[in-house]
Amino acid sequence: MSKATTAKRRRVERTAQSDRAASRELLRRLEERLDGKLEAGRAAEHDAGMLVERIASEGLYVLVKPTLREYLDTRFRETGYSTLHRYRFVAKRFTRASVKKHGSHLLWLGLQYLDATPEDEKPAELLRMTIVLADGSRKPFAKVTPRELKAAIVRLGGDPDGQAEPKSLPRGAGARIEKLEAELGRGLAADAPRPRLRYRVVVRGGKRRVLVSFLDVEIDELDRFTRSVQRGAKG
Repeated sequence: MSKATTAKRRRVERTAQSDRAASRELLRRLEERLDGKLEAGRAAEHDAGMLVERIASEGLYVLVKPTLREYLDTRFRETGYSTLHRYRFVAKRFTRASVKKHGSHLLWLGLQYLDATPEDEKPAELLRMTIVLADGSRKPFAKVTPRELKAAIVRLGGDPDGQAEPKSLPRGAGARIEKLEAELGRGLAADAPRPRLRYRVVVRGGKRRVLVSFLDVEIDELDRFTRSVQRGAKG
């Protein structure tokens, strides 16, 4: 190996070490701030959630543990991953003022309620919504209790803990699925087998995602099928 190559490799190694040290120092400062926010209680839940979001999005947790869950459960043992995940999830969808007013727990339950309903509402609409309670009566979200909201979610077949797959489609996904289904049948003879579309909604990275599958695609129709999917996927 030439002297120039050796020198270059050493410079790269020094840069990597320097970057790693800087990342560790950044993580230490974020942890100190997060500790302070957690001590402040509900008033600082939004700030705590955004600090967790930064640690997660920048991948700083891998300096300590391989997964975010392991890191949060270890470093912030008293609060734990479940609570901090809820803070993060809510903080990305609501303002600081809304979190301070309603609390992360109630807003989290509100989001699970939205997932359990067939309508396609945005999180911001939750604050103006009227909740249908378990007994069929109605109450504004601002006046509903966590117990009432949990019961309403269960009545709809949802999961208050947010572990089950959501049932409602993200905004705009329903129209795209209808377009795909229409394109799949375009140009087919009446007696020709029609490809079937199946979909399900999952949560990935805190967001609802739609996964689609296709069944009964005739092998001789693969070219037409591919073009149909491309047309249906646009927009």
